[in-house]
Order: sequence, then C-alpha cells, then structure tokens
Amino acid sequence: MNFKYIVAVIVIPVVFILDQITKKWAISNLKGKPPIDVIRGFFDLRYVENPGAAWGIFGSVDDSIRKPFFIAVSIIAILFIIYFFIKVKKEQRVLCVSISLILGGAFGNFYDRLINSYVVDFIHWFYRDYHWPTFNIADSAITVGVILMIIHMLFLEEKGREKKRDESEAKEMTEETRGNNTAETTRLE
Repeated sequence: MNFKYIVAVIVIPVVFILDQITKKWAISNLKGKPPIDVIRGFFDLRYVENPGAAWGIFGSVDDSIRKPFFIAVSIIAILFIIYFFIKVKKEQRVLCVSISLILGGAFGNFYDRLINSYVVDFIHWFYRDYHWPTFNIADSAITVGVILMIIHMLFLEEKGREKKRDESEAKEMTEETRGNNTAETTRLE
C-alpha cells in the first residue's frame, strides 16, 4: 500500500473518532450549562447546536428543506474530495495529508447532520465584543487541511514541477551525450 492510502486509513478515522468523542464530551459536560473558561476573556468551551453551514448560514431554513439540502451537498462534496484524492500522486505527501484531514472533518460533520440534523460545536474564541463562530474538531481538521492544501499549491507544487523539469533536462542531456558518443565511435571506425 502506498503512502497516500496509509495516511488516509490513519488520518480519516482518527479525525472522525476524535471529533465524535469530543462532541459526546461537549453534550455530557456543556449542554445546558454555563461555558467553561479556558483562557478568560479569549477562549471558552460552550455547547452550540448549529443547524446551518459554516457560521450558521441557512440555520433558520425549515428542517424539511435544510436537512435534505445539507445531506445532498455533503455527499456531493465528499464524493468530489474522494475523486480528487484518488487523482493525487503518492509523491504529493502534503496534499495527501491535507485531503485526509478534510475528509475526516467532512465525515464527522456529515455524521452529525445525518443523525441529529445539526452539528455540535463547542470551541469558542473571542476578544471583547468580537466573537469567532463556535466550531469543533471536524471544522479544525478541515481548516488545517485547507491551509496545508494552500501551502502545497503556493510553495510545493512549483518545486515538484521544477524537479521534473530538471530531471527531464538531465535525461535529455544524457541521451544527447550517448548519441554524440555513438556518432564519434562510428566516425572513428
């Protein structure tokens, strides 16, 4: 089994399981209770049921429309990400890890939507009156995966192209050298 599949088989379930364990913990320890300060004035843990997408978008849409819509969109997105993962070359290690993180997070939030019609969020960052939307481990994995993907596209993909170009040029030079040596040998005879 090559690197990309080993990474996927490890990362996707680990992200999914961590996400589900922490959400169960949030339900048991935070639901119906006041937030728990982690860093007073900046970071706390609080229970939130998010029926919408990122930042609660479409959260107020009727359940009969919202639930099938988000399930269909999630399935399409997961299938697209899997297709993209299959197309990734095993040498593109950072991309393999990033897509595995995104898939693990996507499965975690999809499972919540399928079972509950909402996603459990509990990580809350803020400063005074500025609040970042509450999120969870799946969202974090997706975010880290997207950041790694951007790093790959901006910095690593070009290096890969340069390496292939250099290898191709070296191969051409070697073939030319062999061709020249054969021609000289023929002339000498």
